[in-house]
Amino acid sequence: MEEEVFLIDDNGNRISCDKISSHIGLANAILEKNENLKLEFEKSGKASPLEFLLGDKGYITVSNMGLYQEVIYDSVLVTEKQKRWLLYYHEEGYKFKNLALEKQSTERGEN
Repeated sequence: MEEEVFLIDDNGNRISCDKISSHIGLANAILEKNENLKLEFEKSGKASPLEFLLGDKGYITVSNMGLYQEVIYDSVLVTEKQKRWLLYYHEEGYKFKNLALEKQSTERGEN
């Protein structure tokens, strides 16, 4: 199985690059190609482009590293197009991390 990392944007588009092997690298490349998104990131106060894309723009990260298969998303921001991808990866047995649930848990003082 080929190892890969990629992002899924709010339109359900899968974003990857053969030359980039990390989510943070992909996030940086996305912002470099989109000046408006880059400006939004700079104004957001987020620590990293990946944090911004996940938490503000609703992007999804997918990791497929052999036995390590994980999807990270925010259920509050997920779109209908992205839900199809989530269902697919659920059926494929990927581990899921829902950032919205983690935020709620932290706000309740559980973390």
